[in-house]
Amino acid sequence: TAGAFGVLRQRRNNMDNRNELGIKLSLAMARHDWYYDMSDDFGAWTAGKNSYHHICDLFADLDKVDPEYARQVWNERAPKGWRFN
Repeated sequence: TAGAFGVLRQRRNNMDNRNELGIKLSLAMARHDWYYDMSDDFGAWTAGKNSYHHICDLFADLDKVDPEYARQVWNERAPKGWRFN
């Protein structure tokens, strides 16, 4: 039974990690300027580029844990032209 509790604890930790990554990704995407690449302001462009790289890192981390959930979060927050099919 001790082994079973260890397995359950690990599953709970994995779900906690999955949910935390999903929330972080969702919030980062909600705050992101998806059209930063069109900016004439170098500061705005740089901030947008950095934000996008952060989003990509969060997505990659979540994708390792739960690829289906990663794509679900992405599609809920990304503008139409950025969504997965």
